[in-house]
Formats: sequence, structure tokens, C-alpha cells
Amino acid sequence: MLKKVRLDINPAIKVKDLGVGKQQLVEIAKALSKDVKLLILDEPTSALNEDDSENLLKLLRELKTHGVTCIMISHKLKEVIAIADTVTVLRDGQTICTLDASKGEVTESILIKNMVGREINNIYPQRERKPVGEKVIEVKNWNAYDPNLGRQILKEINFQRKEGRNRGLFRPDGLRPH
Repeated sequence: MLKKVRLDINPAIKVKDLGVGKQQLVEIAKALSKDVKLLILDEPTSALNEDDSENLLKLLRELKTHGVTCIMISHKLKEVIAIADTVTVLRDGQTICTLDASKGEVTESILIKNMVGREINNIYPQRERKPVGEKVIEVKNWNAYDPNLGRQILKEINFQRKEGRNRGLFRPDGLRPH
């Protein structure tokens, strides 16, 4: 079963010691060992990297050729478009529509329209740039040493913040606070 889901691991390894992607494949292998005809996957790629997601989608396509019906619940439209034969859009617990991919009904714009309940002409609108004001803070030549790592983690970092900027706080990891 592990070979069937393209998982090359020692069967004696504990599931808790596997990454999320491999854990999901083990669960699918377990279901397939029971000769299932229907497999329901709820957001199966949400915690997977791109390679693991692609592997899972290939597996689902293969299962379809062997007579296994797969119901995949997902918000990742590109994956839905790539794999689905039929898509049912739900909103607020209600069925909005069922679309047939073979008739060309499963497109990003059609899915978005049915998901949000209206036409979205500009998914990524341009933002209006507001003029910036005076400097509020400036840091020059910032250095930091991490005693736990035993090494320097920041070396001569420079940045500034001006009035009118509303882009979140500076974070060295590049992420913005929520």
C-alpha cells in the first residue's frame, strides 16, 4: 500500500515521526488497504509543500482510473481546476451550484463569482499610493548576537519608517504581523 501511494518509508516507523505530507499518504494507504471506493479528503493539501501537493494530486488522478471516487474539499482554486471533473460550490452552508469541468464550466472566474456571490472584475486591484511624511524612526548599523546560537544573527542592518506608511511592522523574517 505504501508503494501504491508512492511513499518510500520503513513500515515500522511511527506515524508521529513523519512529516505532515507523509502522514497524509499513510492515511490514504490505510484507506486503500480496505479497498475503498469512495475517498473524502478535507483540505488535503493545506499543510503540504508544493511537491507533496503535486504528488497527492497525481495519486488522486491515478485512483480515479482504478474506480475510486475522490471527493476533495479545498479552497485552492488552481488545484480544484487541475483535478476536478465536477465542482460543487458551497457558501454559508448552502449549495450554490454544481459545475461540469468537461463543459468548460470550471474556471477561476466562475468559481470566484459563485463563491462570493458576485462578479469580481479585479481580483488584485492596484493600491493607491499615499504620500509619505517625515521619518518616525531610523536604525543604522544594527548588530545583534544570539547567545543561544553563539553567533551574530544581524550585521549592520539599516532601516527607517516614515509617517503615512501602513505596511505592518518590520520583522527580520519578512513576515507581517496579523
